[in-house]
Amino acid sequence: MDVYVKAIRRGRVHNNYTWKLGRNVCPQPWNAVDGFLGGFYICKLEHLLEWIDMFPDVEECALVSVPEGSLVAHYETSVKTNCVDVHEFLTLEDTVAYALSVGMFATPEALRWAAGAGHAYIVEMLLRAGVDADAEDGLALCWAATGGHFATVQMLAQSGANVRSDDNAALCAAAAHGHADVVDLLLDWDASARARGNWPLRAAAACGYADVVDVLVRGGAYVYMDLVKETEGRGHTAAAEVLLAAL
Repeated sequence: MDVYVKAIRRGRVHNNYTWKLGRNVCPQPWNAVDGFLGGFYICKLEHLLEWIDMFPDVEECALVSVPEGSLVAHYETSVKTNCVDVHEFLTLEDTVAYALSVGMFATPEALRWAAGAGHAYIVEMLLRAGVDADAEDGLALCWAATGGHFATVQMLAQSGANVRSDDNAALCAAAAHGHADVVDLLLDWDASARARGNWPLRAAAACGYADVVDVLVRGGAYVYMDLVKETEGRGHTAAAEVLLAAL
């Protein structure tokens, strides 16, 4: 039997509607088109982590059902309806614990979604359930690094994720998104500052992330005059000055 949940955002309020136990009726006129107001979105429990990756302010979940006779539209990972019965509110941690108890979430895909959302405690639960930290060639680590989720990156590295997986993809992602603390952490775990032909430094310089440039230079990235000129030409004076000082 499918279990349906509603991801509840901070304060139990979404689009000016406050969620409550019992029956919840959408105040807007029904609209079956995906992405428009006029209905509540719920999902099967198996898809929950994909939704919390999209909405970082999700703090709890509701176990729900759709009353008979409600208007319903089905999409790939969600259901839209004009009426929902809420049976119980659960913390995210309790929801994940429940999912694990019924054989869900102990998968590399779930680890990837949780890591991408920066939910370190969910990542820890999945690792304890036996999910390999380096599954999918370190994709969970890369997603966590992309989002700048320091604690999650640290947990995955400590749990066996290879920071050099996929030619240092996690370091490249962190550098390209300006997360200096994560870059520094990955370098401490032996990621290569010169990966992919010095790509992390080139990406950070192109974006003007002077703090990331500084960390990479100190971590052994190769600095050359053409890169200094390119960075200065883009108007990233602070980053160019860091590079010039390293020559």
